Amino acid sequence: SVQFIDSLEPKTWDWANGAGKGVGFIAHEVQKISPSSVMGQKDSLDDEGNPIMQAMEYGSAEFIANIVAELKSLRVRVAQLEAKG
Repeated sequence: SVQFIDSLEPKTWDWANGAGKGVGFIAHEVQKISPSSVMGQKDSLDDEGNPIMQAMEYGSAEFIANIVAELKSLRVRVAQLEAKG
């Protein structure tokens, strides 16, 4: 769906451990639009005060279904434009 796709903000970054570049999404941003695609809570700490990182589930049904819906919508629009063409 268009609103879902438009709400996603892909990011790139350099891993702090020197492992190179990363690409994906910020979990707490995605959690606002796709709660079932994110595990954990923003800024959580363990008993010793260490951060507990959130994790993205890119293969969640909600995430995939919304991407497929948008892809299907775009295919219909392309077919309509080609038919006019």
